[in-house]
Amino acid sequence: MISMTTTDMTPASPMKLIFWHLVMAVSAPLLSRAGPADVAFSQSGQSVEAYDFVEVTLNVSKPDAGNPFTDVTVQGHFEKTSGADKLSVTGFCDASDGSVFRIRFMPASEGDYTYTITYSQGAFERMETGKFRVTTGRRRGPMRVDRLDITTHKAQPTAGSEDERRYIRYAAARLSAFSNITWDLGDDLDSFRDEKWAHETGTLLVGWDPYKHLATSHPTHREPQDRASDWFGFTSIQDWSRNQHALMLEERQIQKKTGRIIPQVQRIYGRKNSTAAGQGSSLDFVQDAGLAGLGAALNQATITTTDSRPCGFRMGGRRGRQDCPNLLPKRANCIAL
Repeated sequence: MISMTTTDMTPASPMKLIFWHLVMAVSAPLLSRAGPADVAFSQSGQSVEAYDFVEVTLNVSKPDAGNPFTDVTVQGHFEKTSGADKLSVTGFCDASDGSVFRIRFMPASEGDYTYTITYSQGAFERMETGKFRVTTGRRRGPMRVDRLDITTHKAQPTAGSEDERRYIRYAAARLSAFSNITWDLGDDLDSFRDEKWAHETGTLLVGWDPYKHLATSHPTHREPQDRASDWFGFTSIQDWSRNQHALMLEERQIQKKTGRIIPQVQRIYGRKNSTAAGQGSSLDFVQDAGLAGLGAALNQATITTTDSRPCGFRMGGRRGRQDCPNLLPKRANCIAL
């Protein structure tokens, strides 16, 4: 039995005893979460090709964070030994119990790099430094499109909520070190999000991405697109009309009015098994040739066809110039999705 006395050595009142026990009950969990026993850092390798990524894994001994996805931060600072190419990168939790965290860095050029990584949990902090060498390789930076889809599933978080933004920030921390992605805020976006949301979320997403991959949104109609904003890297439209050349010229003129020249992409021309009149063919393909390596705009050449079979890449496949060589303008590109 625990007894308690006041400073004058008289027994404490029952109310004081109740208060004392409440204080102990509240403070005990906080004391037990003072921090893990230790954090060990391990590096994926001493050498990596440009536009690949180096990964540092943090193994946490006896993790005690109440919610490791929100109570812990892992932050890294990478730069060349010359002091050039400085970049801050956020890590992510990769185990529900908080025992594993990872941080990924994608270097853009060859050279010697150093880094400092900090694990922070309340007052607890561990820091690690390291180095690695980057060599020239076959990768050429962001080239293909991958989408981060927020679907219309009932489980999706409320628009603009902290839950939603935490989800998107986590995706940026986990995926942005891959060179072969671009961001898409959602398919048929205007059916479940408005333009204000797209502007705010797109700005946040590109701000969280240290490598500034191209980003877009894909609405059901062409009009609601944030064309004039800095975060918006290329358009992503869908139109099944046959006169694609005129369509893309119109898209070009709409874009010119914003003062920003960015690629115009017709992402969906004809869905599979949609061969009715006016709905194109059974191939999904990008018809605008405004992208080269998802980075440089060409002369806005467009691909037009004179028969019922458009040329382009099958989704995930390798259809291309060899399928319709006489129909492709000399400087046009089909863009593989």
